[in-house]
Amino acid sequence: MLNLDENTKVRASAARVMSRQRLFDLGRGFETFFTRNPDTNLFEFTNGSSGNPELDPFRATQFDLGYEYYMGNEGLVSITGFWKEVDSFIVTNTVPVFVNDQAGGRLGPVQLPENGEGGRIRGFELSGQYVFDWGVGFVANYTFSDSTSSSFNDFDEGLPIPGVSKHSANAQIYYQNDLFEARTSYTWRSKRYNGNFGFNDGDVSRSLGRWIRPYGQLDAQLVVHVSENFDLTAEVVNITKEEQSEYLQFENLPFRYNSGPRRILLGGRFRF
Repeated sequence: MLNLDENTKVRASAARVMSRQRLFDLGRGFETFFTRNPDTNLFEFTNGSSGNPELDPFRATQFDLGYEYYMGNEGLVSITGFWKEVDSFIVTNTVPVFVNDQAGGRLGPVQLPENGEGGRIRGFELSGQYVFDWGVGFVANYTFSDSTSSSFNDFDEGLPIPGVSKHSANAQIYYQNDLFEARTSYTWRSKRYNGNFGFNDGDVSRSLGRWIRPYGQLDAQLVVHVSENFDLTAEVVNITKEEQSEYLQFENLPFRYNSGPRRILLGGRFRF
């Protein structure tokens, strides 16, 4: 860290990082699903999912360079550039697998995690925060991440690292005093690659990219300080009931849909 003056700092860092695999991805068995054919009254294989005990941990070498300007007691504006050389990551692919069934067996789509062959993430983050004397404050940031990897399918090559959106942003505004705290936050991210879907087209194997559509979510929280040791809390998650969905390669080819219910949580918090 370098202090340019009382309010300005420059930070640089380099690190070699590693994160372990999800135990569920490593140890999950081969789960298969069957459906009854009404014409033959036999159960036929439809699809499945599997773990992979040979998954590597996430490994990367990363570099960051940031500029920070501080204002008042809790004000900050900063920009940080980053470069990550990713040696290994995990991607979820869907591949055709032959499974025996009562009708003699058939090929069906099986979803399983596999090792990616590495990639790169470059980008920057802009952030700012400020608190006014009368109790209102805000925090906001925007991140641009340009990622590439060795992943490919029938339509694309050099695909992004799974789960990395090119654009993401979040903002929070709040008010707090001795009696209560109220916060509203919004998070948003652009579309992101989520692996490949493989299937057989006659004697030919096809592969399409799975993409999660852009998604934004609005949440709110209220905390009332009843006493020095007890708070009442209320939280509303996904106020606008935003839905999440996934498509195959083309935006007009839907693949998966998750409804977006609004959740209301009420509780209490003790401090001892």
